[in-house]
Amino acid sequence: MSKLISVMVDQGIMSLATFFTTVVLARNVSKNDYANFVLLVSITLFILGIQSALISKPFAINQNDFGKHRVQQYRNYTYLFKLFFTLGLVLTIPVLYLLDHGFDSDLFALGIFYILAYLSYYFLREMLLSERKTKDNLICGLFGGGGILLFLLFFFLSGNTSLNLFLMGSSLIYLVISGVFYLKNYQKVKVELRWIKYFKKVNWKVGKWLLGSNLFFHIANQVYPWLLLILSRKEDIATVGILMSIASLINPILTALSAYLLPIFVRSNKEIGKIKELTKKWTLIFFIMALILVLIGLGMGNNIVQWFFSEKYAGLGFVVFLPFINQAINILFQPIKVAMNAVKRTDVAFQLLVMRSVVAVLLGYYLVLNYGVLGVFMTKIIENIIYNGFQVYWFNKLLNGNMPKLS
Repeated sequence: MSKLISVMVDQGIMSLATFFTTVVLARNVSKNDYANFVLLVSITLFILGIQSALISKPFAINQNDFGKHRVQQYRNYTYLFKLFFTLGLVLTIPVLYLLDHGFDSDLFALGIFYILAYLSYYFLREMLLSERKTKDNLICGLFGGGGILLFLLFFFLSGNTSLNLFLMGSSLIYLVISGVFYLKNYQKVKVELRWIKYFKKVNWKVGKWLLGSNLFFHIANQVYPWLLLILSRKEDIATVGILMSIASLINPILTALSAYLLPIFVRSNKEIGKIKELTKKWTLIFFIMALILVLIGLGMGNNIVQWFFSEKYAGLGFVVFLPFINQAINILFQPIKVAMNAVKRTDVAFQLLVMRSVVAVLLGYYLVLNYGVLGVFMTKIIENIIYNGFQVYWFNKLLNGNMPKLS
């Protein structure tokens, strides 16, 4: 229980840091600069998904298959893989600057610095959690999230408007903490060549499916800022960024509840009747949460936006309500998503992610082209309904015993 509490506290701190980063930057910097930051975060999260799929998550999954000494070798191999992954990014990302000189050179350089620092920090956190070093992870989160919050306080009170300063300061925080913990957890263990080949093989066996899932997940979630950049105004990216952050305030609670429910569902994953009963019970609770969120969005959405992000984003009108509807849909179907994970039907999840990403790109292109910011949330709501509709379809097939077995 203490490990779970420490993870939840850590997640809460990092969620606060993420949210107040949005608040302070949206208030202090120009809409154009904040749009640049949204695009930068989109790239960073996409690369983080690749890194996690190929390096840290395979380690978390495979480490229990090895003895103590071999795990230490596997751990060192994982850190070595991370080093080469970083070197690959350092060599390849600058090529983008050579292809398009329209980039601001200082912002581009600091953007690369931010990506590398962010990836290093979150790789460290994933490794600490995979080794169940929850105390170290909590300390890492306290210093990382706390450091970012203190830096944001300085940034806000000083009235600073430089995105470059924020990128430099936050990157240094991530890098310093990463460096300290890397040194603290370093273990000098030689990795033999034959085991490097074997570790590479077992990583790819798991990682290729994780990579596919992560790529489609990030396409579905991160395509909208880029559609706006191509088809609409750059300032619209800033508007979408702040609206998504408002609706995602409930994400830490949703994540914590899902983590709490998964073991409960897993204990009953051999008994379809119990899975059905649990799903009905928790769907009612999540429906109440979704309804409350919709009512808050309907009654206070525009006021919340102005409270947090100032008059700069006032007068957005009905579009403010749409992110609350989209998030309410996520909340409502969360028990079914947990149930499908509990019965280990990751094949269904992968198929649905492929479909969702295709809908997001194709429908998103048409609706963003014609309706701008409104089109973004129209697309998100439609693809969310389609995704969850098919999830319910497969769940009913499972309950009725008509679900194809995993090959």
